Amino acid sequence: MCYLCDKPFDGVIVKKHDEHVIQNAIGGKLIGSDILCQSCGGRLGTQVDSYFAQAISGIAVLFDVPRDRGKAPITNAQVVVKDKENSLLESDIFLLNSDFSVTPVKPIYLKHEVAKTVTVFAPKAKTAKQYMQSKDLINLKSQDYEIIICTNVAEYIQKIILKVDTTSTALLRGMLKISIGFASLHGVKRADINHLFIGVDDLINDESTLRTIVFPYYPTTDEEMLYETEKSLHEDWFPNHQIYLFSNGCDLFCYVELFGTIQKYVHLSYRYSGPAIKEKYLQKSDTWDFNETGFLARTFSDLDLLARQLDVETKDMQWQDIQKKIFHQARIRAYSLDADSQVEKVRKLMGSVAMFSMINNLDRIEVAHQLLSRANKAKILLGMKWLEELKTDPMAAMRIIRDDFTSFRIGTPTHFCPDEVRKVSADNVKKYVTYKFYDLLCSCGKEDSLHYELA
Repeated sequence: MCYLCDKPFDGVIVKKHDEHVIQNAIGGKLIGSDILCQSCGGRLGTQVDSYFAQAISGIAVLFDVPRDRGKAPITNAQVVVKDKENSLLESDIFLLNSDFSVTPVKPIYLKHEVAKTVTVFAPKAKTAKQYMQSKDLINLKSQDYEIIICTNVAEYIQKIILKVDTTSTALLRGMLKISIGFASLHGVKRADINHLFIGVDDLINDESTLRTIVFPYYPTTDEEMLYETEKSLHEDWFPNHQIYLFSNGCDLFCYVELFGTIQKYVHLSYRYSGPAIKEKYLQKSDTWDFNETGFLARTFSDLDLLARQLDVETKDMQWQDIQKKIFHQARIRAYSLDADSQVEKVRKLMGSVAMFSMINNLDRIEVAHQLLSRANKAKILLGMKWLEELKTDPMAAMRIIRDDFTSFRIGTPTHFCPDEVRKVSADNVKKYVTYKFYDLLCSCGKEDSLHYELA
């Protein structure tokens, strides 16, 4: 049955539609073939997905997003130039392409009196040649100015500025659609989420209602604070898309994370009538960067670590055979990942810090320094209290080591994460979102050449 029009599939009038639960435009790989009909899938593609893709293009363009169809993402950008004689470029809008070329939206030119040159900036060489027939350029050419054509402004640029609004209606509706699709995929009935639709034609689009239903994530537990600090350094699959669907009595929530950076809770229902539910999905959002050197073992411990990371069997095998299997597994890794691997990562991260905190002499353990330094950053950035607790109560470390962290991002009856998030000030949420975008740029080495301007 289609979740939008609520009609049963009959294969004739109401045909099934292969729907990307996470939009294809951002590399979503999870497909539901019986959650939308062809007509409604096309309608939401036009009314929701196209605007959502535009709203999130400022992040998608950073990565080689593996799409099933469609063109590589592009996004509008402003620039800061290296040389002030080219400062006119700063007042224009450009397009940043996924290969990091920067092209003008429309042709413009810069005149350099001393060099007697005119540089024509245009999206394509053909467009530039047409533009050269304009009255101004014909006049300059007659004055012996040399005409130079440029279709990529990158060499003139010191920094690219991308504008992103993580609270826009288009982005919130896209996140809502992801959540509804995932819930429908796991058997949630339309009757439980009727209030999220406008009749049988569309999802809600009222801004104030959307902001009540789709609201920002913020780490409210110590393990979340530690995990979200410099996340790209310990999350092997960063950046990623993930969805957690979970119930709390009559309330049904979805946690949605895109590119490891845009994080929202979605309150799907306050009258959920189904059984208790906890479903997760995790996938890598960009292409695997396979560099053979990174998977080349130099010691037995390296070989063992790589083999365990990629689930390579090593029993009764020679070194070279294990190494060959490691290379093979690294090349063919699937985008969809074991969702519980994140919880296991949280458990190991917290357990490692807990154990290191009980060791007196850490001078020769570099990894311990790194982890404890990250924990201190989590304390400063997000207010993590755990380190102080360890100093006054060493047994707290043992409690952490025994914890399975299955409530990660969900919480407990006494500390339910979506409820706790609503208590966080708007100022702290904005600081956190700003930090996440900076961490994203650091993860791909673009923090000096790119800057996000958040609405």
